[in-house]
Amino acid sequence: MVETIEREGNPSFVICDVADEIEADLIVMGGSGSVMPEEGSRESVASRTIGLSPCPVLVIP
Repeated sequence: MVETIEREGNPSFVICDVADEIEADLIVMGGSGSVMPEEGSRESVASRTIGLSPCPVLVIP
């Protein structure tokens, strides 16, 4: 079954909130290809999601 959920807000927080609400077993998301953001750059959505997630996160480069 596939369900589409639309929310507004900070992507990492929204992804993690929805994962918690639906009791997700895994989050699968694409990444920018960079494991560590360069100095002075903002943390990637994938990196922040990994740190906040209530479940494992699989990042596809």
